[in-house]
Amino acid sequence: MRRTAPFLAAALLLALPASGANPFAGAASGSEVSAEGVVHNVSILSDGRVAFDVRGEVPFLAVFEDASMIAPVDFEDALVSITGMLELRDGADGGPEIMAEDVASVRTLVPPPEDPYSLPVVDISEVSLAREESFRHRLHARGVVTVSRSADAAFVVYSGGLEAVVRPSARKAQLPKVGDIVDVCAFLEIGGDEPAMNDALVRVVGHDESRLPPYWTAGRVWALMGIVVSAVLLVAIAALVLLRRFERERYNATRRERLRLSHDLHDNLQQLLAATMFRLDAAQSLFDCDPKAAKEQLGWAKKAVEGTQAGLRSVLWDLQEESEGPDSLTGLVRYAVGRMPHWKGRVTTEFSGREPSDARSFGGRFLMIIQEAVWNALMRGRASNVRIRLFFRRGLVRLIISDDGAGFDAASAPGVAEGHLGLSSMRQRAEEIGGRFSVKSEIGRGTSVIVEVPCE
Repeated sequence: MRRTAPFLAAALLLALPASGANPFAGAASGSEVSAEGVVHNVSILSDGRVAFDVRGEVPFLAVFEDASMIAPVDFEDALVSITGMLELRDGADGGPEIMAEDVASVRTLVPPPEDPYSLPVVDISEVSLAREESFRHRLHARGVVTVSRSADAAFVVYSGGLEAVVRPSARKAQLPKVGDIVDVCAFLEIGGDEPAMNDALVRVVGHDESRLPPYWTAGRVWALMGIVVSAVLLVAIAALVLLRRFERERYNATRRERLRLSHDLHDNLQQLLAATMFRLDAAQSLFDCDPKAAKEQLGWAKKAVEGTQAGLRSVLWDLQEESEGPDSLTGLVRYAVGRMPHWKGRVTTEFSGREPSDARSFGGRFLMIIQEAVWNALMRGRASNVRIRLFFRRGLVRLIISDDGAGFDAASAPGVAEGHLGLSSMRQRAEEIGGRFSVKSEIGRGTSVIVEVPCE
């Protein structure tokens, strides 16, 4: 009779999924119910009671108040019927529970097999394709151990072209080694990347490392392909984000450059052209009555045209400041001053301190501030001498442009509203590079333009 138990259990097992009966349908907490299923695990609770994990049409937990006559080996893998009071739990860990009195509340329909290893050997690859509920009893599988993990007391077995995680029962104290051929009798759990065989009874029947599968199994190849595809997608997304950011920054840089060029042309070249027209008009009005004065005005007009030409060259050069000219800020200032022939003998330079490595990046803005300040000193202030000084201190670059011209009242100086953009354009250029701009001037005592920019 005990030899026929496994086959009787299998027959009852196949009949269970087709019944479709839900023993808890319509039942309320506190009512008496009876339910059938296969006991997967017997555990002792902290308060001394015993709990059965039962898999039937609806999985449930049976808790016995009196555990004195309950031996786990008598019930694990047995088909049982349990009667007790129903409790319905809510939440993710909820589910029906049957609160039973004692061992008399459980009736064994089919006992566990006397020798689980006598069950027919099944193929894990075929089992993994079926519904988990179709295999409620302990299954017998054979395979070779590919991974042995002592940290979580589990190992991986390869059988029929598929790997499964095996979690041995407490009755199996020692894990098999890689390459061991094992018989596993366990409860199947389907879900996740690999099927799992829980509460397993394990015995080693041989050892043959030649049966180990190659490392690059189909599962690992697909996993690697998933990682590669994910990495490519992440790189593509990051590239698109960077491209969008680059395009936005390039657009903003182009817009700033256009505004700067507009200021440069307006504040410098337009003023020089206006001065030229003024001189030409004066020469025209004096041509008949005072040829000598007219000739003098033409000389000034010629100088203004030369200044316009030099200013245009400076603006065009400034557009290419990153690729042309000296590599240092001091060299750049010397270079710019030397290209202005009408400044010769009137504009001098002076440098002090050790130039920081990033000072050259201020060159374009500094040049335009210098040109504006020098033009104001020579043309409006009628200065005889202009001194350009660069001081390099720890974390700071200071530019001072001072003259001995007529000076002006800084508090009442004309601004943008009166059409004078010189001071505002210099201030704007200083602020574009994170600097501070100030002007000191008194009538009859000259003017000093000061720019301070923090640096590394």
